[in-house]
Amino acid sequence: MGNMLTILAGGTIGEDLSFWAQVDASNAGIAVGRMFLRFSNLIGEKYAFNMRVGAFEPAVLTVSNRRTAFADYWILSRTLSTDMGWSLERTQKGIEFNGIVEGRFSYTAGLVEGFGMTHAAKDMYGRVMVKLGGMRLDGVEENRAVPVNPQPWRDNSVSVGAFAYKGNALVGIDTNAVENAFTMIGGEVNAWYDRFNLFGSVASRKDNNPFLGFKDKAVSTTVGFGELDVVAFPWLIPCVRYETWSSSRINSMNEIETFTDQQVKIGGIFVLRPNVTCSILSGWVQNETSPMDMSMGMVMPATGHVHGQLSETGQVLMHLMVGF
Repeated sequence: MGNMLTILAGGTIGEDLSFWAQVDASNAGIAVGRMFLRFSNLIGEKYAFNMRVGAFEPAVLTVSNRRTAFADYWILSRTLSTDMGWSLERTQKGIEFNGIVEGRFSYTAGLVEGFGMTHAAKDMYGRVMVKLGGMRLDGVEENRAVPVNPQPWRDNSVSVGAFAYKGNALVGIDTNAVENAFTMIGGEVNAWYDRFNLFGSVASRKDNNPFLGFKDKAVSTTVGFGELDVVAFPWLIPCVRYETWSSSRINSMNEIETFTDQQVKIGGIFVLRPNVTCSILSGWVQNETSPMDMSMGMVMPATGHVHGQLSETGQVLMHLMVGF
């Protein structure tokens, strides 16, 4: 047991250069988290070509666990197993280019070090999105004026996006490490109507060699979610989310089997003051138990290949976020 202090810093250095830094200090020492520079308007003045360099999470979806006041998304943070611990929002070192074209189309392309031990092959990813209706992605109205909206949560619009991630990880340590080439392809939709915001994403993933001791045993994974947020009042946002994860795991008999997990999150976000929010949520999780493990009176898969085990079942949680 020990204490940890997290120091966050962010700001601008001139008009087109900004930075973010995170340092964690604990009894174990000092660790550097996300730390990057963002260069805006490398070409032109309408944010059509920008760059981010340093240690960051690849921006493949518009949603992010780092920005939500509700609950984390499986599609961003859940790992395949204890062997293959990569996830979409894992911090990586690299370079990323992004931009907005004509206020309605956005793109992202990046190159990062990748998961596991240091290796020559790099991971690549990309995302495109188009927004129809509502406020432009650059926040400027068609006549180039800054919009004045006393109710900014009313943004009648539909956004559609697609992404792809191609990686090559070294699973394991030292001389026991094996190469796992993997891909993840998906899409997302975000629709606003009056006070209602319905959005979701689905992705298909394939790992060619994700489990140690099972050479060339490919695994396919499908993950998705759908969420409805309602701005009941400017200070109260009820939320409900459904998520599913279908993949493969190693059971207690050291065999590969498929499974499907599901969960429902319901709760609300309270904006107590500017930069002060409180969220209350309850979660119901259905973990599919291995038939073989069930017959043997076991609940968990074999040690060393545990697929992201979940523990929240009907719990009520409260989370307070303060920014200054």
